[in-house]
Amino acid sequence: MGIRRTEEFRNEAVRIALTSGLPQKQVADDLGIGVFALGKWVTARKHDELMSGSHDDKDMELARLRKDNGPAIRKVCAQFVGLCRQLNLFADASVAIDGSKFKAVNTRDKNFTRAKIKRRMDQIEESVDRYLHQLDSAD
Repeated sequence: MGIRRTEEFRNEAVRIALTSGLPQKQVADDLGIGVFALGKWVTARKHDELMSGSHDDKDMELARLRKDNGPAIRKVCAQFVGLCRQLNLFADASVAIDGSKFKAVNTRDKNFTRAKIKRRMDQIEESVDRYLHQLDSAD
């Protein structure tokens, strides 16, 4: 098991790695630590910085992106459900996509007519529309 470094040491190592302009490998070698450990510390710091502070700007940006890209989001969701069906991932179960549930029911000996497929695609699109509307309402 390796040497346990203090929080102060880790913070200083991350500061050097982020501000020195040197490659992480060189910083790690200079400090006598593994490059993998330094990389984990840097990643954790970046994650902490991203998640701290106000989320208002991020929430507004996500709302704008959903609004501007609604048709593309619908297509991606529909393609995802289609892919799951192609890979036989559905068997009277549900799949959650970003908190939404699209129920996949495949009965009657797994045969579908074009009309059934069209109806199901319309249902999926309505579900995605409802979900996007709920997101807009929450914003």
